[in-house]
Amino acid sequence: MNPRKDTTARRGGPDTDRGARLVLDEQGLIAEWNQAARELLGYPAEEVLGRPVARLLAREQPASPAATAGATVTARHRDGHRLDIRARVSALPGEGATVRWCVLLDPAEGTDAEMVDAALLSALLTESPLGVQVLDPELRVVRLNLAGPGLRGAVSQEAIGRRAREVAPGMVDDETERRLRSVVETGRPMTFGHVGRPPADPDHDHSYDVSLLPLKDPTGTIHGVVVASQDVTERQQAQARLNLLVEAGTRIGTTLDVMTTAEELAEVTAPALADIAAVEVLDDVLTGEAPRPAP
Repeated sequence: MNPRKDTTARRGGPDTDRGARLVLDEQGLIAEWNQAARELLGYPAEEVLGRPVARLLAREQPASPAATAGATVTARHRDGHRLDIRARVSALPGEGATVRWCVLLDPAEGTDAEMVDAALLSALLTESPLGVQVLDPELRVVRLNLAGPGLRGAVSQEAIGRRAREVAPGMVDDETERRLRSVVETGRPMTFGHVGRPPADPDHDHSYDVSLLPLKDPTGTIHGVVVASQDVTERQQAQARLNLLVEAGTRIGTTLDVMTTAEELAEVTAPALADIAAVEVLDDVLTGEAPRPAP
């Protein structure tokens, strides 16, 4: 009996009736090849059955089922162009000790959830303007965005494995550690404002909006905490300047009295702009005379 055939029938394993599917025997030879696989790669059954699956792959690609499982591989279409394929492999029951492999094929078009997740993680840890750190339950650094605010040029990959407080002592104080441990213990996220001195600018205070998120697996077990922070120092400073202008417009010049106006000006200026403010008024203004022209 020859087990190699062109078939769309299901022969154990996952439900594969609607997708591109092939079956490999224990020697890695193609034993089954369905119509969807032909449509995907262009080969009719007679050209692939009984042949090694490696012939369908571009050079230097993994050919064994174990190496290919869950991977993205580059296949050769019958017309010669290359095609990125997502391969999902599962073992099929065989006779005796023999093992056959069911391989499901899907075009790797960039919409696969795992690919999107991987790209998102890479972007957050390499290109994001946000500060992103992943800490284990002991608050040791597991992953971090070296391009994040306050870290660029001041922290390297050597921070991996060190406690967060050792990496950024000006940022992580007792209260911050308490909050981090609370998220690890309770699994509840937390958002708060924080003032600290980052490694890249240890001599000046910076303001941050910080979010702490528990790192959970599908079973709900907590494996650490994700720290996401945004430096809002410039935004707060701009808002403070705007607030000062609004206050000046409402508090200065409420009357035509010179002394009252001078007092209002001093009250708005200190302590917003200085510790002490003095307003000097010319004698001509106090007597009601027009100022003398400058020489």
